[in-house]
Amino acid sequence: MGIRTWTTEQIEFLRENCGRLSYAEIAERLGKTAAQCKSQASNLGFTRSRKWPDADIELLRQMYPDHRSIDIAERLGRKLSAVHWMANKLGLKKSDAFNASELCGRITKENRVRRGLEHRFPKGHKPWNAGTKGLAGLHPNSRRTQFKKGSLSGRAAEVVQPIGTERLQKDGYRQRKVNNDLPFHRRWKMVHHIVWEQHNGPIPPGHNVVFRDGDKANITIENLELVSRTEWIDRHRAETLYPEPLVKAIRQLAGMKRRLKRYAKEQDRRSQKPAV
Repeated sequence: MGIRTWTTEQIEFLRENCGRLSYAEIAERLGKTAAQCKSQASNLGFTRSRKWPDADIELLRQMYPDHRSIDIAERLGRKLSAVHWMANKLGLKKSDAFNASELCGRITKENRVRRGLEHRFPKGHKPWNAGTKGLAGLHPNSRRTQFKKGSLSGRAAEVVQPIGTERLQKDGYRQRKVNNDLPFHRRWKMVHHIVWEQHNGPIPPGHNVVFRDGDKANITIENLELVSRTEWIDRHRAETLYPEPLVKAIRQLAGMKRRLKRYAKEQDRRSQKPAV
């Protein structure tokens, strides 16, 4: 709402009570919404200051010992936490008479027995679920998903599987169990990684082992190829953008570049060897 829809009296009321009353309380008194009051206060630069006027502090000193804090907060138009914070800062305490009264929620020596008895089960009380042991889960839909006797959960079943067990992932890759002591996500390894490492050693960081023909079931060393992740991404990008003959040419060019780079590294190593 624009400032033209606000009267001078409404703006002055908003200025005086911003930070003292909540926006909901201000809106109720001015006949506007809380969002309108908050927006207008922001436009006019009114801040919800935490400063306490002398009159509020004096009222707090008078009321705090013998009144509920929530009632004081409503009287001052402040949050309950603000009342507790200022009372603690001023060193105010509740009076003994208030602590012993019904208004106080503390459990004291005087009201401990009475308060406890109000919430205890009487002698001979029968619980609502007495005699219902074993009745839960008898519906056929519940029975269908219950564990059968002797069955194991997923993690427990995985532990008892012997090393060498293979499984097929949803994405088509085959895994083999290689360890029982490592964390669960490291107990299984891709079979095509195992085959590659048996012939060529560990896979270098930043590289992937891929299938030359794209068949994930054809796990032979002749069908495996080591490529950098950058090249692997480029291949997949090329497959979606270019026709098959051009994709094949791109792969051949990438292979030539890889061989040339390997040849250059070998030449550098040879040139660094001392002459005999």
